[in-house]
Amino acid sequence: MPSRARIPVRSLPLDEVSGQWESTQASSRSLRPQSVTSDISRPSSSHLDDSIGTNSRSWHWSDEQELYLLEKLLEARRQGKLKITKNATYTALFKTFIPLFKAKWSRVSWATKMMNNKFKTIRKYWRAFKETEQRSGTQYNYDDGTLYLSEGNRKRCLLKYQGDGRKIVTEGLLISPSINFESYEEIFSDDLPAGKSIHPPTDEAYWQRRRRLEQEEEIEARAAAQEEAEEAAVREAEEEGEEVDEEREAEDTLLPLSQQYESVQPFPTTRSSSQASEGLSLASFPTPYRPTPASSARPRRRPPDSEIPRNTARRSTESEIPPNTAARNRGKRKRDTCSLEDVRELLKKQETQRTHIVSTAVRPEGSEDIERACRAYEEALEEQQDLPDLTCTLSWFRQDPINAVIWNALGKDASKEAWVRAQVER
Repeated sequence: MPSRARIPVRSLPLDEVSGQWESTQASSRSLRPQSVTSDISRPSSSHLDDSIGTNSRSWHWSDEQELYLLEKLLEARRQGKLKITKNATYTALFKTFIPLFKAKWSRVSWATKMMNNKFKTIRKYWRAFKETEQRSGTQYNYDDGTLYLSEGNRKRCLLKYQGDGRKIVTEGLLISPSINFESYEEIFSDDLPAGKSIHPPTDEAYWQRRRRLEQEEEIEARAAAQEEAEEAAVREAEEEGEEVDEEREAEDTLLPLSQQYESVQPFPTTRSSSQASEGLSLASFPTPYRPTPASSARPRRRPPDSEIPRNTARRSTESEIPPNTAARNRGKRKRDTCSLEDVRELLKKQETQRTHIVSTAVRPEGSEDIERACRAYEEALEEQQDLPDLTCTLSWFRQDPINAVIWNALGKDASKEAWVRAQVER
């Protein structure tokens, strides 16, 4: 077995080793940066967002700053500054916000880009929140801005919106005494839903989620439709049963007493020896008859099958009225019980002449032309302030409807203005 070579190690005295260790520690301490942090220079927790620069990754918008941005956007919406949904419009608006934000948070380097990004983030979250709130089985709490979600809506929200979905489920909508649900609707009133589901065909994860959601919605819709149809069928059957019972009672009161107690004489239970010896035929069996109420008030009874001869079984079953044919024979019974007074009343109704009066609101002649001329004149006044007064022009239109017709016929604004001045000032 080969032997390993030994490296000679020089042993140092203990005093020399300790001296070298102390010199190494001193040199390492001298290389560290001398940074002394005192409690006075450390920022307080209330102004932490102000002290951190926007270039730092740890800086983020606080709830107070986000609510202040929403308040300013709401004021701009009510002042009509957001009628044009162009990026240049929002950029110019955010430039006016910068001095206001610097006055409240001076240590933050505010810029239009960061405000625009925050605006888009809030708008994206509001779209997801509003779509979730509009689903059935969801209820919004106006006190704290949270949503009450069913289990199916909760899973659908988390699956569809990912991070925003978790925030919707746990936190809800950021509100304050001055910003509520209606404020968000007013700020994003011109946010159309078109273009919110644009995804490339290669995004398999998104399309799988979408197909899954569509299948779940289709299953829920089918189940709801089936349940509704079953409830409607039950209600219809109950109503039809009540109507049939009422009509049967009414028909029984209209029928004569001999028909109300209509029944069939029961078959004999046993054969006598004389009948058996004589060879009883079908004609010897008793036929149904209609007894009077005094003779028999017993209900109709069907004898056992063993007591009915084979040849008469079919005839006896056909003579019986099934319980479901009452509605089918309802019209026939009503025709049978029709009295002479009913016939006279029907003939009287047919001979009566009916007069139909159609009333329409008659508008004065030329009112439509005057209405069109007044609207066009109001639009012209908004563009040109030097036109004659609207009151004078209206009285001039009312004097003769042909004036309104001529105004509508003129095509150019200059011609209309010259003609109006010549007529009104005259």
